[in-house]
Amino acid sequence: MAIILCIVTIPTNAQRNKEDGVAVVFRGGIDLTLMSGFKYNDYSTKLHPEVSFMGGVSVNWNLAEKWRMFTGIDYISKAVSLEMPKTEVSRNIPYYKPKYLQLPLHLGYQIKAYEIANVYFHLGPYIAYGVGGEITWEERQGKKRTNFFTENKFDKLDYGLGAGVYIDYKSLAINLGYDHGLKNITASDFKFPDKPDLNADGISIKNRCIYFTIGYKGVF
Repeated sequence: MAIILCIVTIPTNAQRNKEDGVAVVFRGGIDLTLMSGFKYNDYSTKLHPEVSFMGGVSVNWNLAEKWRMFTGIDYISKAVSLEMPKTEVSRNIPYYKPKYLQLPLHLGYQIKAYEIANVYFHLGPYIAYGVGGEITWEERQGKKRTNFFTENKFDKLDYGLGAGVYIDYKSLAINLGYDHGLKNITASDFKFPDKPDLNADGISIKNRCIYFTIGYKGVF
């Protein structure tokens, strides 16, 4: 009987010790962006969220019983398109698509534990830095394009708060979350690229993002 108990206990303890290690997740997914502030001065009448792709590496480890730290680095695109006032040319729909490297620093709490899966709620700040992107729009002469961050149109630095639900199932890791930007990403001399003569003093544009990722988890 003692031998049987040892055989059963050894894998259980090994699995527990494995879960106590550092988990590295290679993940990819989609995000839906909602930027605030574009209705300033009747610049646009409606904002359309756009689906973009994201991917990166997530790292998390135990801090205490039921508590984990979630961090990592993601490459993420955040895009929206805008409807213009009826007086505009109907095809004049600006498309904003910045790209960032984003670092979350979230504290997670285990809200449910199953034999083969764990569920965590995580909350905390994020910081992001712009690494590319573009703004495109249509004019009568054709399509126009400019870099998102050049010519002092937008600041590269962004930060905010995020929250989400993380589920690990064997070697799979699923994450659903929301990021709420706190920083006005426009520069002090910001101008709308397709409407440079429009007064943009006082405008405040902030990122909002819903995302879903799935990845492969390794524990070390």
